[in-house]
Amino acid sequence: MEGRESANLAAAAAALSGKSMEEIAKAGQQEPSSEDVTQPAEYREGKTGIRLKNVGRFILGILLLGGAAAGIAFWFYHAHEVKLREAEAETAKEEYARSVVAEMVNTWHADDHWEKSLPSQGDSSQTLYTIDLEKALIRDRPLIAFGTVDDVSKSGQSENSIISIWTETRANLSPALRLSLLSPPEIANAILGQKDRVSEMFVFAVKINSVEKISMPSNSSDPDYFLAHGVLYSAKPIDDYKPPAESHPPTQ
Repeated sequence: MEGRESANLAAAAAALSGKSMEEIAKAGQQEPSSEDVTQPAEYREGKTGIRLKNVGRFILGILLLGGAAAGIAFWFYHAHEVKLREAEAETAKEEYARSVVAEMVNTWHADDHWEKSLPSQGDSSQTLYTIDLEKALIRDRPLIAFGTVDDVSKSGQSENSIISIWTETRANLSPALRLSLLSPPEIANAILGQKDRVSEMFVFAVKINSVEKISMPSNSSDPDYFLAHGVLYSAKPIDDYKPPAESHPPTQ
């Protein structure tokens, strides 16, 4: 039945095209053209190329992300190392300053705790009077003070000098405290020999004899301050910008 239908279709095609049935049969048996054969191959090659490009882009993206992550990790590590070194340097400065203060306390049997006797310690709203400083500073033994040297001048007494000091107190005194101290030449010369003497923080062993309050004119931009007079026994730089924590009481 199927053979008969195929024969009928071939005959109809021959009648319409004007070709014989043998020519139509041969045409049906011809192999596909090279274009028909190569087109699927080219298509497959194109698909493969796209896949390779996508894979390459993916790998490149992974490499870029890995490089960025490594850079960020290195930056955090470097920042941590910098902070660690800075903290170690600050600790070393603090320890050195404490050792200098401890040596001076023991050498001069000096008081490093006189600020505790101030009524306004830790209370900036409480007014500080001259009598408060007199009770705290005028003692039978030397005191420990911190500050920067403001000036060195002649005293009129032999070779001695007057050392003017801006103090740095742990209690942040208000008004501020300045010292005017009679100094022997060896201490004055040592201060003058300091390379960074303008900004260098010193620890001083001092003996205070009197205190007064200096009131500035009303039109002055400078604030009032207390001025203590006395004698300078020792001065040493502490390689720090602030007073260290209080030392232990001197050995008896």
